Amino acid sequence: MRTQAQVEYSVLDSQKLVFWILIDRLSGNRRRSKSRRLIVAARSQMREVASKPERCIAKCRALPSGSPVFRTNPAPGSAPASPSPPHDQSEFFRQSLSGPISSVSTPFDRDGAIDEGALRAGVEFAVTEAKSGTILLTYGDSLLSVLTDREVAEVTRIVVEQTAGRKMVVAAGCWWTGEAVRFAEYCRSLGADLFMPLPPNWAGSCTEQTLVDHFERISRVMPVMLVTAIGPGVSVPLGAIRTLLQRDTGIVAIKDDICGAYGRRLASLNAGRWAFLSGGRKENHLDQLPYGADAYLSLYMRFKPAVAHRYWAAIKANDIPAAVAVINQYDIPFMDFCAAHGVHFDAVVHGAMELAGLARRWRRRPYSSLDDAQMEKLRAFFAGVGL
Repeated sequence: MRTQAQVEYSVLDSQKLVFWILIDRLSGNRRRSKSRRLIVAARSQMREVASKPERCIAKCRALPSGSPVFRTNPAPGSAPASPSPPHDQSEFFRQSLSGPISSVSTPFDRDGAIDEGALRAGVEFAVTEAKSGTILLTYGDSLLSVLTDREVAEVTRIVVEQTAGRKMVVAAGCWWTGEAVRFAEYCRSLGADLFMPLPPNWAGSCTEQTLVDHFERISRVMPVMLVTAIGPGVSVPLGAIRTLLQRDTGIVAIKDDICGAYGRRLASLNAGRWAFLSGGRKENHLDQLPYGADAYLSLYMRFKPAVAHRYWAAIKANDIPAAVAVINQYDIPFMDFCAAHGVHFDAVVHGAMELAGLARRWRRRPYSSLDDAQMEKLRAFFAGVGL
C-alpha cells in the first residue's frame, strides 16, 4: 500500500489522489490492509467527488498541522529517528560507494517526453553491465533542473523499482528545507537508501549555520549524502562540514564536485568517517586518492564501463602509471573533444548513450543536444581511441 509521502508525491492523476486522501481520512492512518470496508467506503465517496477533485484536495491540505494526511514531523510522543546508522548499515554504504559509480542520465525523446523504457534500460545497464555499486541520481547528470517536482518523484520511483534492491540507490533533489524533508520521507517510503539534497543558494543566501541545520534536519529522516557544490564554483564551507562531522547525524557519505585544493582538504578533514565520492573525472579522483577518496563518479560507466574498470583495476593494484595512462587515453581526449567542437559534455554523454544503443541523444530545451554531424564526429572520436 502507498504511504502518506507517496500520496503527496507519486500519484499522477487526481482521482487516485482523492482515493488515497479519503482512505487516510477514514482510517486515521491505520494499517489499510486491515480496512477493506474503509476502502469500499472511500471508493463510494470518490465517485461522488471525482468531478470536483481540486475542492477535496484543498480541504485535505487545509487540515491542521499534525493531521495524519500530510504530517512531515513525528507524531507527538513518538521517538525521533536515530541519526547514526547501525554499524552493518554503515559498512553497506561504504562498500556500495567504492570504485567507479554510475549516475543516472534521464533520457528523453525528441519532443522532450521522458523515455521510461530507456530510463529502465539505463538502470539495468548500470546494475548488470557496468556493475556500479550504487545507482546515483544527481541534480546535474539526471537533469532534475528540467524536470517538474512530480517528474523528479516519478523518475526516483522508477529507478528504485528497476534497481529492485540489487544495488544501493541515491535519490536527489533541490528544495527548501521543509520540502526536502517531505521528499526524504517519500524516498524512504520507496526504499531508496540515501538522499543527496542540494541546498538552494540563490545569490549566496545560505550561511554556514543554515547549511548545517539543513543537512542535519534532513538526515534525521533518512541517511544523507552531503554534496559540496551548491552553485557554480560555490562550495559548502569547510567549517560547516567540520561541525557536522563533530555531531551525531545521519550523514553517511559526501560527494565532492569542487575538487582541487578544496577537495584535498575536505578528504583530509573527513579522515574516512563518511564514504567519500569524488565527482567529476578520474584525474580528480587520482588527485584526492592519497587523502581518502573511496569512489569516483565516472561518465564512461554510462556507456563504456570497461574504461572505468580498467582505471580502477590499476588503482587497486597501486599501478599509478597505468591509471594515468587510462586518463591520458580516454578522459583528457573526451574533454578536449567537447572543447574543440563547442559542445557540452553532458550532450556528448547523451550522444554516446545513443551510439551504445541505450537511449536517444535528446535533452530537453533549452539544453543543447548533438546534431547529426556532431554525432558522426563523436562516432569517429570513439573509433580513434579504440572504442
